[in-house]
Amino acid sequence: MKRLQVITVLSIFSCLTLPSMGADNLENYFNKTQINSIQEYKNDYEKIKSAKDLANSYNKANKIMTIITDSINSHKSNQSQDIDLEKYKWLNNYIPSLKLSYGAEGIGLNLMYDNNVLLKKAKMTPEKSDDIFINLMIEIYGDSGDQYPNWFVMTWDYGGYTLLGKGNHYKVLEKIKSTMKSSPEFIEALKRMKESIFMDIRDSNNFGFTKDKVIKEINTIKKMPNLSILEKNILHKKLNDMNKNPKEFQFNCEKANCSYG
Repeated sequence: MKRLQVITVLSIFSCLTLPSMGADNLENYFNKTQINSIQEYKNDYEKIKSAKDLANSYNKANKIMTIITDSINSHKSNQSQDIDLEKYKWLNNYIPSLKLSYGAEGIGLNLMYDNNVLLKKAKMTPEKSDDIFINLMIEIYGDSGDQYPNWFVMTWDYGGYTLLGKGNHYKVLEKIKSTMKSSPEFIEALKRMKESIFMDIRDSNNFGFTKDKVIKEINTIKKMPNLSILEKNILHKKLNDMNKNPKEFQFNCEKANCSYG
């Protein structure tokens, strides 16, 4: 009888101490290298004491988002059904400063920076450089991490029209330049933001404003100092394309009935 009691106690203890092998387990979705990266990110975030620490964590988060979304969305359990965010809320324990969301059309898992959480973290460091950077992110992206900027209007899950011609692109580029001086720890992230602005200019065919206003802002940007050869080429090519192939572009989409397909 005593032996049976001992076995029962040991069984209960083992159930309490062994790690769960259910769906809410990193090992079910990630390899050892990925798990180490995720746990390293979590540990580094919790040890943030300076703006430099926050910047390093911010850059690591950019890589972690790719690791997690690629692995979860390609997992065999998600091949034939829509993803339920509730099923993955356990991930929140590993991704401070990030938040879960759905992908386009509600399909797949997506991750984005939680700018409000990051701002609280920035206020805990002695420097002001991280506060300035995160406030810029909030000004440009709001609560959307770094996905829906104030220079673009989404009209459906896969696109919309650029606000080139309103002045937002130029204003953000100016703010990026000043923030690079005030917040040098975040230069890598600021470079990514600058690149996304020029990719918007390069790739957009739908414009919220008239052709004259679009051309005016492009010419204003062209006069900015220290543009790279690539950036200058993007601006030159866009102007050239609008003049040579006008039928490929739609203008004044804020008032006109533009198509987005």
